[in-house]
Amino acid sequence: MLKCIKNEPKRFHTFESNRLTVIHIGSKPSEWKYVNRDENPANYGSKGLKMDVMLKNDHWLKDPTFPWEDESHWPRMFEIPALEDDDDAEVRQEAQIYISTLQSNVLEHLISYYSCWWM
Repeated sequence: MLKCIKNEPKRFHTFESNRLTVIHIGSKPSEWKYVNRDENPANYGSKGLKMDVMLKNDHWLKDPTFPWEDESHWPRMFEIPALEDDDDAEVRQEAQIYISTLQSNVLEHLISYYSCWWM
């Protein structure tokens, strides 16, 4: 998700685009940090833990602990690679539209079709 947040110029599908718009309105990409899976309490719900295990374990209430510490103790942010269009399913493929026009004098066309100047 950090790739998507940091790469603002990319065009995403509607679902991702709407959420990223809210994120970009309320914050700057530089404010977002990576939290590894062992310190991320959001992962506990996605791991399929049973309720009694979650009640015995209070990590989902207290982790991660680093936001309460000085920023010098926060995990180091690593370089996030650029988001490539063809690598990511969330990036909408750009469509190319070709338009051609035929320029003609409409008045001349109507006169030549409905009348004759020579008569």
